[in-house]
Amino acid sequence: MSRGIVQLAIVLVFMAVALSIGLKGSRLVKREPEDYFLAGRSLGTLVLLLTMFATLMSAFTFFGGPGQVYSTGMEWLLVMGIMDGFLVAVLWYLIGSRQWKLGQKHHYMTLGEMLEGRFGSCFLRVVVSLVSLFWLFPYLMLQQMGGGYALAGLTRGVIPYAVGAGLITVFMIVYVVIGGMRAVVRTDVFQGLFMLVAIWLALIFIGRGVGSPTVVASKILSEAKRVFTLGDPWTPQMMWSAAISTALGVICFPQINQRFFTAKSERVLQRSFILWPLLCLLLFFPAFLIGAWGVVIVPGLEKPDTVLSVMLDRYTPFWFSALVVSGAMAAMMSSSDSMLLSASSYLTHDIYKRVLNTQASSEKEEMVGRLVVAVFAVMTYLVSLLQPGSLVGIGLVAFGGFAQLTPLLLVSLYWKRTTTAGMVTALIASEGFYMGSKFIPGIPTSYWGWDSSMIAIVIGTGLVLLVSFFGSRAQS
Repeated sequence: MSRGIVQLAIVLVFMAVALSIGLKGSRLVKREPEDYFLAGRSLGTLVLLLTMFATLMSAFTFFGGPGQVYSTGMEWLLVMGIMDGFLVAVLWYLIGSRQWKLGQKHHYMTLGEMLEGRFGSCFLRVVVSLVSLFWLFPYLMLQQMGGGYALAGLTRGVIPYAVGAGLITVFMIVYVVIGGMRAVVRTDVFQGLFMLVAIWLALIFIGRGVGSPTVVASKILSEAKRVFTLGDPWTPQMMWSAAISTALGVICFPQINQRFFTAKSERVLQRSFILWPLLCLLLFFPAFLIGAWGVVIVPGLEKPDTVLSVMLDRYTPFWFSALVVSGAMAAMMSSSDSMLLSASSYLTHDIYKRVLNTQASSEKEEMVGRLVVAVFAVMTYLVSLLQPGSLVGIGLVAFGGFAQLTPLLLVSLYWKRTTTAGMVTALIASEGFYMGSKFIPGIPTSYWGWDSSMIAIVIGTGLVLLVSFFGSRAQS
């Protein structure tokens, strides 16, 4: 039996196990939207922590992270593993707790629904949902791209990129359509633990293969000092831009934000956010260190995002590299399934049920939600075939887009004088400025060393405060 067939068999067995775990969760699903999308608001501390972790750690982490370190240096560990981890935990506490209370009291299922309840504006609800779906699309596509790269690299091209991306798409569609949030959560727990074990074992295997890690570190210092030094493009301003934008973006990722509604109690949320920074570092450190080693071990890679696959292929047994790729597939599937479910809830609950068919029954809403999962996944898969950009590049653009929502959400939760006009004006202005900087040629993508996402955040925050302040004074 050839090496490629054995490796593929290992990955397929892993995916089949994940699928079976998800399908078992489907037996518990009740025929109502709140259970399908939120698992009946019943998640405990460990399950919530692991489902949040598995949902967020994606192809962006497993392939994009080591690739970014390979390209620009270990500053990425400082940004994502430390700065971002703590910022997310703080925001998790400030926003998650209040959002959970409102969700329990009013039975909200989406961010847009909660904001409509706060401001009485269906328009605001729809705009928030559409903006979220716009940025969710490329981030879901990123996972499918990662799956294509992983299987193509593992099998040395025997499985083409398009087939690998399609395979992960089909698996996700099956258990999300059938099992909803309960299936997603069950697979997240399994996949979250699996990816942690896999990446640490990969570090140990590769460390043994390269000889002495201290010798490799010395070689990096003598041949590639940039790995451990600040510099272009990672100036202090750009590091803070990436850390703040990513942390703010995480909180309003639909698949993350919606999980604030799923906790069994406020205490569950509080326990979870305390452990979050440690869990992030446990995954980022080994993955990014492998990328740093790759700078001197496998220099000159045309596609930096493949550095993990190349290092595995060179220094680990072929069966083990298949296991680690399975861990990477776990990261991708656990992110993608949650994104699909959230995209479905935003489209069905905020747009279909609220605007297009206000008389739709709960059963009809749930049925449409399952259909949306399949359609959205197929659409992102088709675009992923174009391979538009690097994994980290796509991810950071999406993070910056979601980051525009979080300051507005924070203001609305803590300042009673916030107005609908303030929210809508700020959202349109900040998102418009940010989209222009990223998609219109000739418009700068940074200002005074700061990424345009940070400038857009300042614009949005300033406008929501000013428009709300003067609007509330006029009303009084």
